[in-house]
Amino acid sequence: MSQPNQTADDDGEARDYADLLASRSHQLASIRRPKDGAPDPSSLEQAAALEQSRHALATVLAEERNTTNKQIAEGTLCPDTKLTHVPNNKGTLFRTMGQTIRGQLYLNPEEALWLAERGFLKIKHHGVGISIQHAWYLLLGDSDKTITTDQYLVYAYLRRLGYIVFRRSQCSPSPPASTLPSSPARPRALSSILLNWWMWHQDLVVSTCYRFFRMAGLRLPCRPLVLPGSLKSYDQVFDRIRIIDRLDRWTSRPAPKAADFVVWKPNPGFKKSNMGSPHFHIAVVNVADALFSMQDIQELASALPETAELKVAVVDHGNISFLDLSVGLNGGPPR
Repeated sequence: MSQPNQTADDDGEARDYADLLASRSHQLASIRRPKDGAPDPSSLEQAAALEQSRHALATVLAEERNTTNKQIAEGTLCPDTKLTHVPNNKGTLFRTMGQTIRGQLYLNPEEALWLAERGFLKIKHHGVGISIQHAWYLLLGDSDKTITTDQYLVYAYLRRLGYIVFRRSQCSPSPPASTLPSSPARPRALSSILLNWWMWHQDLVVSTCYRFFRMAGLRLPCRPLVLPGSLKSYDQVFDRIRIIDRLDRWTSRPAPKAADFVVWKPNPGFKKSNMGSPHFHIAVVNVADALFSMQDIQELASALPETAELKVAVVDHGNISFLDLSVGLNGGPPR
């Protein structure tokens, strides 16, 4: 690995974490170095440089972050509601977080945990300060939790990027689908009733004829894979004629019926008293959840304004991907 004689904007450069330690001695160091074309197991210089870079990264990440009491706010966790009461908030982050109840600021579990992880909030439980691990258990690991781990990961990811994120329930809710006017039911035509009757009983007629030929000793040139009348749905038919068992890796958890979060782009002048229209609506799913059907997407979009952008956050073992469904609803393919 050559010396740092390149700038950070040049192509073909790799990040060198060893300069993180060198920068502390007020040395002018570049954090990027020219990248080798391929790994060379026989190169001792390359192996030593990689080991030095990994050691520097581990050293920096293992250091304890120091903050002053002037920067840390204190909050009391309410076990019944899972809300954290913050009597004296410090900093500008609270302008885009929490909800005011009877003149007091309360934080939702995801908000309190994110602030605690960032070092801006000290959570107390029964008058005693708790650790981050204990806060995770009380806010996300309890049986009566109000938010899932996947939802928190998506919330923390968006907050780290600078987005303003609130629960959908904290904003003015849209009218439920049950209150919307529905089209009157049309009377079924006689032809439709007769067709349904024949479709339901034709299997019985065919099955009776098939059994009659067998009792008469007549040999049919072929026989059906599924005996007519024995199965009543296509799923049962496909299960009967399947040769190789299907590997069903999806769980039985249904798709979400409403968005979990509403998101605004970074805005220094944001006010909770006048939020305005959100830029995105986020629904959180796990990669092991059931796949979306068109009906699920339509139910998600029915509770949103016509101009709202609907995105689905898919969590896969901590990795988060976003699928834009608003494009598909407006006539184009989802992306």
